Amino acid sequence: IYADAYARARRCGAAAAAERLGRDYLRYMLDVVAFYEGQARAIVGEPIPQVLLLHANALNADRLDDLLAALAARGYRWVRLGEALDHPAYARPTDGYTGAGGITWLHRWAITAGVDPQVFRGEPEVPGWVEELRQGGGEECPDRLRGSLGPPPARSSASPPGSPPAR
Repeated sequence: IYADAYARARRCGAAAAAERLGRDYLRYMLDVVAFYEGQARAIVGEPIPQVLLLHANALNADRLDDLLAALAARGYRWVRLGEALDHPAYARPTDGYTGAGGITWLHRWAITAGVDPQVFRGEPEVPGWVEELRQGGGEECPDRLRGSLGPPPARSSASPPGSPPAR
């Protein structure tokens, strides 16, 4: 959703909208990371190595350095996938879910183990204004998006953007 809205903003030359989307995307991603840290504790009983899946798009290309810096500031380090998957949690059975939805391994493990579904509540949601920008009201470049795109937002390696959410 963010990537589509960001791509639309860039196509429409809407620098302010693209910048706002980029900043909020970082906030959202850090909120999602904090949520899944809590999910690991609730479902597995301890922190586990997490796998970060990012799609190739302009938003991730423009904001990847900031996102990685923010995650490092949060205490994350990078390991090979095999090392992460060596954690015993990844050997848990996942026979409780067979559906079309792309749910997380944490949620598959919870369903298989019969964990109370209340554990799934509270995942951060994409704000409505992002979806509105993505949809564009049926227009490719609605008036609220028009403007001058200019160069991509500057990346700062001096400090991570914002601060991690309090948990």
